[in-house]
Amino acid sequence: MTYFNFSLNENAESLCETYLQKALEVDSDSYDGLIQLSNLRILRCRDKEALACMDKIYEFILLSLEKNDDSYPSQDIMFNLSKNYSEFQNYPKAIKILDLLIKLDEENVEYWYYLAFNHFEIQNYKHSFKCLDIMKNIKEKTGYENKDIEEACYDLYDKLKKIEKKSKKGLTNNNFDDNKDDDDDKSDMEEESIENEKMNLD
Repeated sequence: MTYFNFSLNENAESLCETYLQKALEVDSDSYDGLIQLSNLRILRCRDKEALACMDKIYEFILLSLEKNDDSYPSQDIMFNLSKNYSEFQNYPKAIKILDLLIKLDEENVEYWYYLAFNHFEIQNYKHSFKCLDIMKNIKEKTGYENKDIEEACYDLYDKLKKIEKKSKKGLTNNNFDDNKDDDDDKSDMEEESIENEKMNLD
């Protein structure tokens, strides 16, 4: 996956968009081209256009899952996509992608952190806690080190502990159960997260 350094040229953004548009004329379904264009649209605060590119990749991912094949984008592209959806506060889609990424790489600490973060944002605190616990075990097993991720993890854990203290019965209280689904998609994603967690805890 190619990344562009816009600081090298004052017209770099315009040049980048031109090249990406030409690339997409040749292959309108290019995952790389679509994610790069979405990143550029986000940079320029053209959110609707960014989401259009993102949703096209997301539809490809869903189609691949339905066909049960492995023609989905690279992990780099899907991780980028999940973070973009999270930035737009579309946490269910970010979770769906992260669930798939974890199936592909069960010991990726960053995937588990971002999954914990996205579950936290939709108040799935129990899931968020579990993801952090799994992440901690993987970190100890692999010796993974990343100061930024570690600090973000500590911050998220601290927030969860504060929420737990505010609840007289802790995270098992109904206010923090996993039955607060707003739609069927969210429920499906939670079930996939549970399967992933069980798979890593066995």
